[in-house]
Amino acid sequence: MNRSHRAQSPSRPVAKQWGPEIPDDVRQALDRLRAFAPDVIVAGHGPVTDASAIDTTQQYLLRLENLARDAYAAGLTPLEAARRADLGTFRALLNTERLVGNLHRAYAEIRGGAPGSPVDLAAAIADMAAYGGGRLPECLA
Repeated sequence: MNRSHRAQSPSRPVAKQWGPEIPDDVRQALDRLRAFAPDVIVAGHGPVTDASAIDTTQQYLLRLENLARDAYAAGLTPLEAARRADLGTFRALLNTERLVGNLHRAYAEIRGGAPGSPVDLAAAIADMAAYGGGRLPECLA
C-alpha cells in the first residue's frame, strides 16, 4: 500500500502542520468549530472525521508548545528535539516529520519573531527530510 493511499485512511489521521497561522488563531478557530457541535468534520487534509479531531488538534498544539519551550531552553535544535520527543498518541500520525517544521516555527516565535513571520524554509525542510529518513516531506494537498 502506498503512502498516498494510507493518507486517505480514516484510521491514520495526518499530522498537522502550522505554517503561517498563528497558534492563538488556530486555538480560536478550534473553539469556533467546537461551538458548532459538528457531527462530521471535513478537513483540508486527512480523512473525514468527527468532532474528536478538535480535541486531538488542541492536544497536539499543547504538546508541541511544551516540547518547543523545554527543548529550546535545553539548547536543542528543532531536529534534535523532534528525535528525542515522546510522541505518545501522536506517533501513529502520518507525516510525523511535520513536527520538525512545527518546531522551527515555534522556535522562531520563542526567539521573538512575530507570529507567522518567515522561517528558514530550506533548513526546516532539510531537517524534516532528515527526521523522515532522508525522504522529502510529503504533501498530498
